[in-house]
Amino acid sequence: VRVMSYNLLASAYADTEVARTQLFGYVPRWAMHTEYRKQLQLQEILGFQPDIVCLQELDMRAFETYFQPHFADHGFEGLFSGKLGSGQEGEGIFFRSSKFTLAAQRTLSLRSFFSSLSSESTDDQPVGGEAGGTRGKMRELLGR
Repeated sequence: VRVMSYNLLASAYADTEVARTQLFGYVPRWAMHTEYRKQLQLQEILGFQPDIVCLQELDMRAFETYFQPHFADHGFEGLFSGKLGSGQEGEGIFFRSSKFTLAAQRTLSLRSFFSSLSSESTDDQPVGGEAGGTRGKMRELLGR
């Protein structure tokens, strides 16, 4: 099983003046356009022949109009989860439907998870103990 993780750099971040002038000032402006980048990103991802693809900083619109249909053409099913506090970008997971079947779907907020861990810990009780802690909290969140 091949699993791939890929950060797409959401257009909400790539299309800013700071990104164009400071972070990626060495990149030609035309190469930062989402329409140009997403074609190359898809080509690169598919070239690795993954069975599961996890995409970060995925624009919801790009998921719906580009990545989901193109991945479907290559035998993948996909799910999108918007970033907490932002409906415009988030994460996408695609899996090869010839190898996997979606049994259940659950969206978890890691920010909420880690916030709840830090609020439960005390100076004399480290986070991660067997009785509860990180393992117990993860089992609870995952329904196991």
